[in-house]
Amino acid sequence: GHAAVRQAPVDEPKRRVAPASARWLRARLGADSYAFQLLKVQEVVRVSPVVAMRGAAVHVLGVMNLRGRIVPVTDLALWLGTGRVEADEQSRIIVLEHQDELMGVLVSALDDVTSIEDDDIEQPFAATAPGAVLGIARSDRTPTVLLDATALFG
Repeated sequence: GHAAVRQAPVDEPKRRVAPASARWLRARLGADSYAFQLLKVQEVVRVSPVVAMRGAAVHVLGVMNLRGRIVPVTDLALWLGTGRVEADEQSRIIVLEHQDELMGVLVSALDDVTSIEDDDIEQPFAATAPGAVLGIARSDRTPTVLLDATALFG
């Protein structure tokens, strides 16, 4: 007999991670590359003094003052469970915005803003934390882990 050509079910559209070609802000934790959707990024600031907060989650370094607004700051490496960011001249705090809330995210260094096509995004591995990782973008260099900014506000 001949091999039947299997048709993909029509009612099952490919789950879109983001608009077909979305812009992402890439940052580094050590040698690893991570990215947040640019739409969620309000601004990027140099590392400013962070005041420790009692009873905060382990990955929350404390709060910083951003033009009179008190903004919690999370160490992205601690949040991901990959160690901690050793802040230096290169380090930056990415200020994310979600439903009028702000959250600072400490990263080792800023990389660039890049457009990532939907076709270049692979689904996250089962092992990664559900919700936090939207996918893995294959690029010419190291793979970039695409993070869901809203997961940090959870």
